[in-house]
Amino acid sequence: MFRVILSKITLRLYIGILKEEKVNKNTIVISIEYNEKRKYIVDYSSVYALVLKTAHSKKWLLLEDMAESIYKEIIKSNKQIMNLMVSVKKINPVKMKKCKDVEVIYDNK
Repeated sequence: MFRVILSKITLRLYIGILKEEKVNKNTIVISIEYNEKRKYIVDYSSVYALVLKTAHSKKWLLLEDMAESIYKEIIKSNKQIMNLMVSVKKINPVKMKKCKDVEVIYDNK
């Protein structure tokens, strides 16, 4: 069994419910972790492409929605992936000057 980690995929996206977040892009950092068996190796560049496609598919209101959507798209396209975990971080969130980032993790456990 192998643990695959796509770490710190950094994007600039519209995400948030505050007025400032709807007109200014936020820095978002996405990480993906999953298990795979040697017999069912997944092309991790295809997982990366799904992350980008899903993240850029719309203006998001919630980190939670983005994390769940990325999770579902990866599982739908790669049934052999096990123990998938999706982390989405918003760097320097608005109105939280002393907070470096906010992180949401979706793993369906």
